[in-house]
Amino acid sequence: MDFRDGTPTGGGGQDVRKGPEEQDVFWLNRPFRRFLRVNGGRPILVASKEHVFDPALNRNVVKEVDEAMTDPSGRLVRVDEIVGQSWTGLMVPVGAAFICIDPFREHGSRLCYAGFDGYVTEQGNPLCNDCIERNDKNAFWSWLSFGVWNPQRY
Repeated sequence: MDFRDGTPTGGGGQDVRKGPEEQDVFWLNRPFRRFLRVNGGRPILVASKEHVFDPALNRNVVKEVDEAMTDPSGRLVRVDEIVGQSWTGLMVPVGAAFICIDPFREHGSRLCYAGFDGYVTEQGNPLCNDCIERNDKNAFWSWLSFGVWNPQRY
């Protein structure tokens, strides 16, 4: 047993530092739960397998359930941390979700992913990309008319 790397086979352990692209995939309580350890940190549950009875086949089958996914910013998040799907189709995690206030009455309430589908303006209003584009056009036309036409900025 090699105690320096923490495993009996010498294949690496939790104290081994690795780059962000190198990840250890290992099964715990084989073959029921698969974990992913990134940079030697705390393991993240990626998928689990469970034995279920399928009446159509009349036998037990192994079903793999995804427990984590990669969001558009590249983070690995658990499935229960996903709030929903944004108006452009992105899966939105808890910390990056907001709803557009729709100041121009062009659409209903939209779930947005902060930084991808929209952002919070300098005035503190959460806007989707469509509303941001219209807000910028209004600012341009206000500048072009030398302030004669001055709509509200959001």
